[in-house]
Amino acid sequence: MKQERTQPDQPYTRWQIFRKLLVFQYKLLIDAAKDFLLSPLAIIAAAVDLIHPGPSSRMLFPELMRLGRRAEDAINLFGRPVAEMEWTLDRVVDGVESSLRRRHRAKDREAPGNSIAPGDDS
Repeated sequence: MKQERTQPDQPYTRWQIFRKLLVFQYKLLIDAAKDFLLSPLAIIAAAVDLIHPGPSSRMLFPELMRLGRRAEDAINLFGRPVAEMEWTLDRVVDGVESSLRRRHRAKDREAPGNSIAPGDDS
């Protein structure tokens, strides 16, 4: 995520704490939706695999488990360090935030002095 402390001893700003809270709540919502969807799908996949066993490469339940692991990696609930090209919700949030900041700056250029950027609050 982009807005990290620059030095380990430096405290987070209010905006950074608020942003982290919003991102965490968004991730919790996405994670809950994933769990809500995977629970019945897991039961169905396991039932199909039990009724119609086949080679492990064609079994549904292990594939669903792999899908669940990929979803957990993408949600990245607790913000573990990720590879530069790894897709995560953090990257989506960063992109949306960058887009909103560009729009905000463009509006500020049209009407200067009308607002304060979120990162300015300490």
